[in-house]
Amino acid sequence: MMNSQTPNEESKQRRGVPEPEPTLNASTSTNEFLQIEARQRINQQTELIEQAKRELEERFPNLKITSISFLDEGLDNRVFIVNDDYIFRFPKTEKTSKFLEREVTLMPFLAKHVTTKIPSYEFVSMPSERYRTCLAGCIAFTGETLNPECYKSLDNSDRENFLGAIAQFMREMHSVPVEDARKCEGVSEWDDEGTYRWYERKFFPANIYPFLNEQEQRKVKDLFTHYFSDPQNTSYQPVLLHGDMKLDHVFIDKQNRVEGIIDFNPMIGNRDYDFMRLYAELPRKDFLRLLELYGDSDPEKCEKNSRLRSLCYWAKKAYNFPEKGNPHQNEEAWGKVKQMIDTIQP
Repeated sequence: MMNSQTPNEESKQRRGVPEPEPTLNASTSTNEFLQIEARQRINQQTELIEQAKRELEERFPNLKITSISFLDEGLDNRVFIVNDDYIFRFPKTEKTSKFLEREVTLMPFLAKHVTTKIPSYEFVSMPSERYRTCLAGCIAFTGETLNPECYKSLDNSDRENFLGAIAQFMREMHSVPVEDARKCEGVSEWDDEGTYRWYERKFFPANIYPFLNEQEQRKVKDLFTHYFSDPQNTSYQPVLLHGDMKLDHVFIDKQNRVEGIIDFNPMIGNRDYDFMRLYAELPRKDFLRLLELYGDSDPEKCEKNSRLRSLCYWAKKAYNFPEKGNPHQNEEAWGKVKQMIDTIQP
């Protein structure tokens, strides 16, 4: 059979010169595109794993690494599983490193006050001149994290148990002595009134109202007016907050029981803040049931406040990602914004 390769190509193969990566062009088929994308993703993950392994070996010389695999990547961290037993978080920036540093500092203190399992960090390396971000590893949970779709698949009994466990965790978290929590390094104070005044007066008028019709704008303005007309919303009893309480920060085991809670952004503030993400993720009747189990004395008020907070969160996310300036580009976030506005009674 005639060899279709040129002498130069044969020479390259004999010398072990790798073939060039395939490139995308106008004639690339969908299947070829997916194959190229998958190969590039694998190559990128392989490189990230090698970099992570080198950094772990340097920062934790007593850690014998027998296996390491890429787990996940978010806006703040890259996450790896090491030796099948430990989860290591690599913050992407010095700013996001501060979040991990706060969590690492708070966990031993918080473990004395909550019965739910929380991260137990056995490996901690704080920022240095060589490495400008924190690196920390905790014992891995054995279960899986939730999401809204997984939650919907739970039966009524499992949902009730889940809501009860979350309500208990939040009661315990919000009952931690605030003055003791303030002594923990890095625990910040959440400026509730200042933050939502900024959303009301600057962020929404400049960045969101241009994309809403007049009726939608009026609904949002009325929501802010109602919030600030109640003095209790700006003169609350401060509590220690989880700071990022949502379904995919909750691990459940094979029996659908809550195994543990992760990814804290601890701060002192209004306890309603911890309900805003769950407001957007849970069915309404389940959210109200959570408030009932928590022991909320005014669930309708908390629901309205959670709507405002959640609306602000998703509006900002829609505006900033993936490209600042056009909230329509983030279909998930903009969809939640529109959905929440639709639930506001005129």
